[in-house]
Amino acid sequence: MTFFATRVGVVLIVIVLSACGTDVPEPPAAPEKPEPVSMDGATCAVVASGEGSTPWQRNYELIECLRELAYEDWSQAGAEAAHIVGWSLDHGSLNEVTDSLTRYESSEAMGSDLEARGLLGGPGAQYFDEDTDGNWQPITVKDWLRKSGFWYEFDAETGTFPNNHDYLLESLAEMFGESLNGAVFVEIAPTDWESDDPYQLRATLGERSWERVAENHGDWYDVTTVLDMLNTMAADVGASKRAMPLQTYDQFVTVIVGPGEALLTAANDGLIDPAVARHSMDRGKAFEDEVRKQLGL
Repeated sequence: MTFFATRVGVVLIVIVLSACGTDVPEPPAAPEKPEPVSMDGATCAVVASGEGSTPWQRNYELIECLRELAYEDWSQAGAEAAHIVGWSLDHGSLNEVTDSLTRYESSEAMGSDLEARGLLGGPGAQYFDEDTDGNWQPITVKDWLRKSGFWYEFDAETGTFPNNHDYLLESLAEMFGESLNGAVFVEIAPTDWESDDPYQLRATLGERSWERVAENHGDWYDVTTVLDMLNTMAADVGASKRAMPLQTYDQFVTVIVGPGEALLTAANDGLIDPAVARHSMDRGKAFEDEVRKQLGL
């Protein structure tokens, strides 16, 4: 509509000036649509959506193309990722790939940075290596964190009743290593999943004990209470590690465990995206305070 109105205005001006015998300047030509890429030999940065394709499909193609290119030539992939960033595409997974490729000069440099931050070398790393092709290469920060063994993913919907919060607590506690070794968790479930009564969660470690009341969400975990319990336990025993939930775009939950201050720094540096209220990002320092509170720091 804006373009049409502008052209109509130009026509009216031309008519008026012509009637007055005034020389009419040529109306400015409409700017040509810029080419999608200006670099020689580009591959991924010329991926264009075909007719009928959705933005999601195009983004998926870009992600796959950048990943494949990074395996062969990280520098070229980084150059093309930098160009794609200029397209201002809003897609979480694509942004993760372009950010990693433009932030680091190689996958190894990324791994060295994360290792220096204390975010690699978790207890689950050996299982990841066993289940991964030997030629697999981490392309994003999330790839490295999955490989780290401090990464845990699960479906927030259990599909069962009771939900077995105690099993989830045990699984996540393993990510804390020695500090929570030997912890015993107990879930006391309400009578049925439609009951207004909550779950009672109990944990013991040595002579210490903790209790929490978890909401009864039917066949869904009360993830917030689970993580709060674990972080409180870690703080009480003097451990540095904390569990941080990360942003996801479906009902699956991603939790990373690592030194609390390192997680906070990584979040501030834009390496990870904590799953806290999005409006907190607009409150500047309050965002960090909210994350600190969530981690018990």
